[in-house]
Amino acid sequence: MLAKLTVEFLKTWIWWVLAPAVLFPYSSLGAPSIEIKGAWVREVPPVSSVAAGYMVIANTGDEDDRLVGVSSSVSKFAELHTSEVDDKGVAKMKKLDTIAVPAGASVELKPYGTHIMLIELTKPVREGDEVLFGIGSQLTPRVDVVDLEVGRAAAGLAAPAIALQHLLA
Repeated sequence: MLAKLTVEFLKTWIWWVLAPAVLFPYSSLGAPSIEIKGAWVREVPPVSSVAAGYMVIANTGDEDDRLVGVSSSVSKFAELHTSEVDDKGVAKMKKLDTIAVPAGASVELKPYGTHIMLIELTKPVREGDEVLFGIGSQLTPRVDVVDLEVGRAAAGLAAPAIALQHLLA
């Protein structure tokens, strides 16, 4: 009986203590330092297959961090993007692998700049709706969920701060 309990204890210990250390060796053991403020998604026509999300991302920690992934409840794909204007004045979007968020600083995702691109919408995005986002950073490999309110550009820019809720406390 004791041997069986010891084996079960070791399995549990390996799963909850060793596995996270091996799988996420660069993760911070302290509280996540990424905060989201003023998050919103631009309303788009019902026939649109894409939309964009905007927010201010603050790093309140003392280590530089990077956003490395994003997901959405209303699209098949979500990507980090930026808009750039070429020397002919033509705006083009470019996919980003990461977005740097320096320690003690904020990065604003805004229209005509860096943003989250929602691709292949699975349902219309209408004013007043809420969209769930999963956001992963380099120092916090778990996914954080953010509720974004859908609005028009003017309403979205004045949106109140929305708290970051952590899936794993």
